[in-house]
Amino acid sequence: MKQKLQGYISQGLIKKIATVCSGLLLCLILLNVAIYAVFLHRTYPNTRIVNLSIGTVNYSALSKKIHGLPLLPPAISLQQHGKSSSVTPAQLGIQIDTTKIETAAKNRSWLPLQNFFVAHNVATDLKIDQVTLTNKLTGLAVSDKQAPINAQIVIQHGQFLLSGSTNGYQLNLTQSAKAVIRAVNEEKDVVALPFTTTIPTISDSSLHSTLQQLQAQQAITLSY
Repeated sequence: MKQKLQGYISQGLIKKIATVCSGLLLCLILLNVAIYAVFLHRTYPNTRIVNLSIGTVNYSALSKKIHGLPLLPPAISLQQHGKSSSVTPAQLGIQIDTTKIETAAKNRSWLPLQNFFVAHNVATDLKIDQVTLTNKLTGLAVSDKQAPINAQIVIQHGQFLLSGSTNGYQLNLTQSAKAVIRAVNEEKDVVALPFTTTIPTISDSSLHSTLQQLQAQQAITLSY
């Protein structure tokens, strides 16, 4: 009799546990269905772009919301050879790729409830107009360069002397374009543009022998 009573209690407890678990499971399913319905056409609250929230935004207004965010610096300082210039990202052909950001923002976990607890950080995708960027840097290269100066032998105060060579410089367009894109991706508004050193054709060392010969000849005393 005691064993039968224990069996009934055990079966009753199991049924209660099963009923509670079924109820919790049903509530969880209904909660996820409700969340899915509410956020079917809008982003979840934890959606961000570079710590800027785009959560609970309807998909139809998402593009406008992204355009209104300060995702690009208002101006970029280009550090050149001894001077600097300030330009806007648009002048460098740099724009936000809204389409890619929208697509990334719409990605979500398969379990709706999980989206409330897991941060959804969206990267800032950029569109680069290489032609505009190259044209802008080419314009800077034209005004910021120096040709190398060859070494030469000159006569000063009746003496042969060496006028030393000087290296020239010019903007490295390929590396400069990469530096600009890298800086913007890293959210920097100052870019040190790389320059290439141009070597003179005639160096100081190549004239040393000739200079010594001229100086030696000049030191000879002639008697008439």
